[in-house]
Amino acid sequence: MRRAAALAAALLGLAAAARGEVTQAEPCTLDRPEGAVVVTGERLEAALGAPLDRLRLYALRDGALRPIPYQLDERTPEGGYAFTGGEERRSDTDDGLLDPNDELVFMARHVGGRLGDWAPLPGEVERLALHVTTADRDRGGWVYLLLFDGPAPPRAPDDLVSLTWSGPDVTGWAGTRHKVVSAPSTAGFLDWRELRFARPGGGWGPDVLDRLKVGLEARYLFLDIARREDEMRSHVVGFVDGPVRVIARVVGETYLIWGHWVRTTPRTQVVIYEDRVELDLEVRIPVALEPGARSALRIALDFAPEAGDLAVWTDTLRRPLRPGRTTGRERREAQARPPTWVCASSREGSLLLRLEPGPEAARLPRALHLEDGPAPDPPEDVPGSLLCAGFQLDLTGLLPGTYRARFVLQLGPPLQPGAEARLLLPDAAPLVVEVGEP
Repeated sequence: MRRAAALAAALLGLAAAARGEVTQAEPCTLDRPEGAVVVTGERLEAALGAPLDRLRLYALRDGALRPIPYQLDERTPEGGYAFTGGEERRSDTDDGLLDPNDELVFMARHVGGRLGDWAPLPGEVERLALHVTTADRDRGGWVYLLLFDGPAPPRAPDDLVSLTWSGPDVTGWAGTRHKVVSAPSTAGFLDWRELRFARPGGGWGPDVLDRLKVGLEARYLFLDIARREDEMRSHVVGFVDGPVRVIARVVGETYLIWGHWVRTTPRTQVVIYEDRVELDLEVRIPVALEPGARSALRIALDFAPEAGDLAVWTDTLRRPLRPGRTTGRERREAQARPPTWVCASSREGSLLLRLEPGPEAARLPRALHLEDGPAPDPPEDVPGSLLCAGFQLDLTGLLPGTYRARFVLQLGPPLQPGAEARLLLPDAAPLVVEVGEP
């Protein structure tokens, strides 16, 4: 049946193929510079059971059918990712075949037009059309998943993001749009020390980040506890480093008091794209915190002077704050209105940070964390705070248990207030995928 369908398509497209042309039935109207598209294997029914190394993804771009960056991430029967590296490296049980729970991933910006007349490529035996549209079907584009009966053509050469290494240690990651450098140790993957944006002409811009600030202040049995990012150990134990995204399982812990540790569970992982970082965090709190004294968790971006003319605003604070020019009144007003996102923009690029507490922590009060001034806030490479902005989560009276939260950092070009909608689109208006025949 597959070969018959391919033969029929070949006859229909014979004239165009003879001329060496590819015809376009409809142009691509989707304009999504940010965001990825993820399609589960169960939706790629015609390709289920196919060897992964015989599948390729194409798009009609610039008048030709071209390979685009993609990856097929295998998942185990238990639902976890089949890591290809790290001490928890594990394979799926299907001998490299496409399963219903596997995931096809590509970037929305790589979709193309719809093919008109077409002929199969040499060795092609199956072709699936994936129509990627906005929810209202107003704009869309197409990609094509091709199955070959032998060795597949070369993949697109682009590697959009990958882990960086120093010997056996992961030291961060780099991609087509940004680069992050973590602490120089085997236990500091989440202790970010540098963030640079890629420049259009090549190379990297200045380091706009002093530190990623992660801090815990807690009150337990009338004792004050303070833990900072350099006292929290985190390292990668398993990973997938593909051409479109990095998936890494991270183990983290920090000592609390009297033999008690705060530790992550196996559900904690980081997913990194060229324009986005997602941290799904699940931790076990071993003790009950005092109900009558404040405890809090903060996660914030402390910017470096090299960020230049920085502006910070939120969904509840539309007038941007600028380093060295925020008054006490402005800070109090900003902190009185809890935000759902915080956006910062410099001449190099923009970052939008979101905090999404899980169901166990959804009722915990949160606030804007904001510091701007010369007061020390160790550990730091640059003394003081240059608009250190992010979130505080109130943990007062927290009971022992397992808690989840999700942190999402979206990266983009320099923006003005109001233009952050492009960074919110991947989550606010997710794309829809329809799978069918060409």
